[in-house]
Amino acid sequence: MPHNILAKGPNRWTKRFSHIWRKFIPEEQQHSFVRGGWFMVEVIPDRLAVFSLNTLYFFDNNAAVDGCAKKSEAGYEQMEWLRVQLQLLRERGMKAILMGHVPPARTESKQSWDETCWQKYTLWVQQYRDVVSAALYGHMNIDHFMLQDNKKVDIKIASGELKPQQKIKKQSSADYLAELRMGWSELPNDVPKIVDDENDFGVQKHKKRDKLYKKIGGKWGERYSVSLVTASVVPNYFPTMRLFEYNITGLHSPSSFAPNALKPSNPKEEKHHKKKSKFKLPFPPSKSSPPEPAYSPQPLTLLGYTQYYANLTHFNSLPSSNPKLEYEIEYSTFSDPVFGLKELTVRSYLKLAGQIGKFKALRETETKFGHECSDQSGKVERSEPEDSNELSQRHKDNSEDDEKRRKEGRKHEKQKRINKIWYTFVQRAYVGAKGKKELKKDFN
Repeated sequence: MPHNILAKGPNRWTKRFSHIWRKFIPEEQQHSFVRGGWFMVEVIPDRLAVFSLNTLYFFDNNAAVDGCAKKSEAGYEQMEWLRVQLQLLRERGMKAILMGHVPPARTESKQSWDETCWQKYTLWVQQYRDVVSAALYGHMNIDHFMLQDNKKVDIKIASGELKPQQKIKKQSSADYLAELRMGWSELPNDVPKIVDDENDFGVQKHKKRDKLYKKIGGKWGERYSVSLVTASVVPNYFPTMRLFEYNITGLHSPSSFAPNALKPSNPKEEKHHKKKSKFKLPFPPSKSSPPEPAYSPQPLTLLGYTQYYANLTHFNSLPSSNPKLEYEIEYSTFSDPVFGLKELTVRSYLKLAGQIGKFKALRETETKFGHECSDQSGKVERSEPEDSNELSQRHKDNSEDDEKRRKEGRKHEKQKRINKIWYTFVQRAYVGAKGKKELKKDFN
């Protein structure tokens, strides 16, 4: 099989993999797998399904296919399958975890998926945010996360009515991570505060709080969705594994999972929409429905993860007689004071992204306040003795200068804490395999 090239199925490769993985693919999913290598499994019957997406059909580098807008394309068929399955899960009151190899990376100069596929995926996840509880990917070999912004969805591109602009691609992972940070710098300035605690604004400032909520799609940040990307098992840097934990409270309680079959709120508008365009736009959850696991802590919300890695540098230094590769904990979100993720909700990642976006390189600062005018000998010039009023004013000026220095010091320390989050994000992206000098060179 050519690297990263897969034509529309059924073909010999989908049939071959169907045979190899037949023990993992449910019997009723065999047909869809042979058609294109995608399938789903109810890991908790009537509660949670996990989707395995064949992202090669979305992958921009796969020259054998052409996006998700044309009905003749495998990407289109898979997106339709995904839409139908998510609707069926909604009607059954179930949740879903989406998994795939290539993530929907999209920055100014790097894009992993064909734009029509990214548009449809972001739209599907937004409209079925009451169903999708998490999205997990790999491929890029670096540990990070990405936000999908629903404001960037263009229905005309998703439907194929409008052709997307081609992007110039950069191959450097450092460039890509820096572009993520620059993108997050455009998040509303108050995002870290917005998602911390609604009481931070005080009772008298609810209007201001609500105005800020609108910028992120409401209290729960429903304008966005999150994709988590883990580093690889193969040793591009160090081999890694990630163990997730999720909330299991009330999983056996029928009341915690109510069916949510939604109908058009205005049938006339729906008929008009059908006449105007054949594009099937899924309905969003009801405005009156509560936030779902991806946005608010509840059953099936991802609580956190523990990241393991194998230190190959240490392994290669062991005696060659009988070396044993062992995995150890790199970090855990449950005890990590730097990222401070209470849980893996969109709100938590919005806060983290907002903090990273506030990164600012610090330089050695010179004293800005309290300077006196001196002659070349260094002696302070005094034209005449100071009276009591001058001394009082001088004391006041010095006090103001001291307060300015204290404020500058607090701002400096706050910026250092913010910068530490970015430095940690970059270091973890490479699983600690890159030293400080190399990271400094890569990120200026």
